[in-house]
Amino acid sequence: MPEPLSQLPAPAQEQEQAPAAQDWARYRAAYRADPGQSEALLAQLLALAAPRVGLAEYACFVATLALEARQPRVAAPLLRQALQAAQALPPAQRAELHVHLARADIQQLHFDDAREHLTQARALGQQAPLVQALVLAARALLAHREGAMAESVAWARQALQAFLPLAWEGPWVQVYATLAVALRALGDQAGRAAALSEGQALCQAQRRWGEAANLCTGRFDMALEAGALAQARQVLDEGTALAERAGGGPEAPGRAMQCVSHGRWLAAQGRHAEACDSGAREALASLKYRLAPFEYALRMNELADWLVAAGRPQEGLQAACEAQQVEAQNRDQSSRRDLALLAEQLAIEAAEQQRAHSEAHAQRLERQQAELAATLQRQRELQDELVEARKLAGLGQLLVGLAQSLEPPLRTGLQALQRAQQEDDALLAQLQAGSPTRRGLQQGLQSSLLACQQAQGLLQGVLQQVDSYRELRDEA
Repeated sequence: MPEPLSQLPAPAQEQEQAPAAQDWARYRAAYRADPGQSEALLAQLLALAAPRVGLAEYACFVATLALEARQPRVAAPLLRQALQAAQALPPAQRAELHVHLARADIQQLHFDDAREHLTQARALGQQAPLVQALVLAARALLAHREGAMAESVAWARQALQAFLPLAWEGPWVQVYATLAVALRALGDQAGRAAALSEGQALCQAQRRWGEAANLCTGRFDMALEAGALAQARQVLDEGTALAERAGGGPEAPGRAMQCVSHGRWLAAQGRHAEACDSGAREALASLKYRLAPFEYALRMNELADWLVAAGRPQEGLQAACEAQQVEAQNRDQSSRRDLALLAEQLAIEAAEQQRAHSEAHAQRLERQQAELAATLQRQRELQDELVEARKLAGLGQLLVGLAQSLEPPLRTGLQALQRAQQEDDALLAQLQAGSPTRRGLQQGLQSSLLACQQAQGLLQGVLQQVDSYRELRDEA
């Protein structure tokens, strides 16, 4: 059995200190046992001094209760205070603060602020499954509030898949209501009915009677739209019983929605005066920031029709003007969103063009560098070839000069050898004739020897010049 609220820690004005850790645990246990106590628990916690468990944990739990009671705006100041002091906290805890604050901003139609907080939450909570699931749910709600129903359906279905394996104590089943409304706008009646039935069954299993009553309202709408008044009345009675079981005052979300539905049921039977006096207008006013702008405008236009049909045109005109004002604000928000998306798309395209231009420029530079490197390499090769050619030309000139310098000594040496040969032939002839004189032989041999020595000297000079040429050639 859930712990009675009277046994929970008293508000700050009745105690000197914040609740101790065990008292804090009792608050959480009371919420888990009966989520229907969320609104009363929220009121008590907001009256308490900051508990010893830490501001961030306290703010997240208060935000969870506010989300349960569909009053996230109530927790917004506390969440902002916690974020300012959250720099030393783990990234996942800071991400949870951001995502709760994003949902509060969505409720207040501060969509740009909400997107900024969701961006922070995604970046900080990449490794936190609960944060990612909460981000998906918030994105579904944001798209729903901005009228992007196809996006809302996609985000909502992803959020439900992300929440299913988690043991989060918060009201993740609220995503079913977002999904059902988006499917209605897209004309998917079968999907809408399935979302409402599945969501209501889970809500009742989790003892979330107010949320079950809210989803019951969707089933009532489907019956009323089909003209099945008897079925609509039956579903209305079922939703009213669930709202009463949830407790809370007439402004509690479940009770307020059932009050509006009762007025619509009366109007559908032509009982417009009774519909106007059923309290639907006051209930609708309490739901202004809990309904999507287009949904609130639709209900206000219905109320305007009732008032005109009941003979109260002035009040009907006021209701119609308020509906038009809300619709205009919604169109303005949608236009700003479209402009923001367009600006983002243009920025992306400009970045892509810049990237493509940079890549093309880089490729041109690479080609030019490759061509320059090839040109430099060819130039070096040509220079080497030119140096080699110059060396060869120099060696050729040297060789010509050598040949010219070698010719005289070689010719003279050859002539000396020829004279020696002639002397030798003459001596041989004298020997064969048998009449050589000793003096003649000595003179002949002496002449031959001198000619040979002269030839040898000339040849040694030629060989020295050739060796010098070889050294110059090897050095070249």
